[in-house]
Amino acid sequence: MTGIGLILLLASTTTAPAASQPATAPSAIATLRNQVMAGVHQRLDGLPLLGTYTRSQVLRLGLADHQITVHTDLPATKGQQRIIISDLPGVCMVAVERDQANESDHGPLRSIQFQRFDFGEPDIILRETSFSALPGRVSIACSWQRPLRSRVVQLIESVPLFIDPENPQLPEVSFYVQEFSGPEDQEQETIRLHLTAPDLPTLSRRHPREVDEYLRPALRQLGMESLVAVDQRVAWQVFADQWTPDPQITQKVKQLLPLLNSPDYRQREEATRQLQQLGVAGALTLLRVDREGLTEEQKTRIDSVIAAYQTLSAQEVKTLREDVGFLLDCLLIDDPKLRSAALRQLRIVTGRPIEFDEQADATLRSEQVAKLRGQLLAPPASQPIDPES
Repeated sequence: MTGIGLILLLASTTTAPAASQPATAPSAIATLRNQVMAGVHQRLDGLPLLGTYTRSQVLRLGLADHQITVHTDLPATKGQQRIIISDLPGVCMVAVERDQANESDHGPLRSIQFQRFDFGEPDIILRETSFSALPGRVSIACSWQRPLRSRVVQLIESVPLFIDPENPQLPEVSFYVQEFSGPEDQEQETIRLHLTAPDLPTLSRRHPREVDEYLRPALRQLGMESLVAVDQRVAWQVFADQWTPDPQITQKVKQLLPLLNSPDYRQREEATRQLQQLGVAGALTLLRVDREGLTEEQKTRIDSVIAAYQTLSAQEVKTLREDVGFLLDCLLIDDPKLRSAALRQLRIVTGRPIEFDEQADATLRSEQVAKLRGQLLAPPASQPIDPES
């Protein structure tokens, strides 16, 4: 059940504030919050306590091949259990299912469901954040309720478990936003948004405004804003001029270049494969290779390796180097060299001596970036968004 659904259920069993008192008065909000809080505790206090953990022990999300990866240090649970998260306020519960073939509580993860109820924001009755991962499906949802306004945000990633040649289904990410305003008997839908994309990075690239306004705050509740960080391949293309070659990578490239022109096809293929395995660093090194004296075979194979990382046109690179939103996104990237490059460029573009702790962990960096967005970017649009946009 979403936080909004839970609120409506609890509200039906509690006494509303007096009609003479404005519904948005702080005392009225506090009364509603206390009523809902009592209901949540009544629901959760009867659950067994799993223990105390940190946020990163409970849930770590990442991207591999553009799909969401899920990791947790929690053992298997017997149904739903309460959990205390030392660095995350609110009341939480979790259910973890693992492969028990080896009779271990830490066998391979089969599924995880997590819910957090937070009452710590003065103008919000309740904020609920939930996460679930099942085979082929990941869902992240965040909902909040104010006296005259409510919102639900949900991201669902669906990955086919089996491939049917006659009816092939591709992975898809669906993003939903619904917002309602007004008193309960006159409530109106003010925002309705449904966007789809093949994967989360593509969704972020195609719809940056919607991601910034709706999805980032939801991910921030889990400390997982890095999920919508810039693809490192894109970032390095933008900051290629600030990249420092790795001597070991440079030496490896020099060793492989002659093999790209070997008379033995297998050697040419193996050399190409090894260059591809060098990743972004290898591609950036190849960009600086002096091509004078190279054969067409070598040039073609070098271009094929670089192509996987050179996804932007020269004009797109120029535009992104001046884009404050993009530069802020780069501060969430795990690579410290990219964060430093982005911060230097951000200071140049804004002309401000921006303070930012580059070495902070992902959660603290996310909080810093959120503050910088408020300082450097225009307020997000408040009007309804056309669901077909």
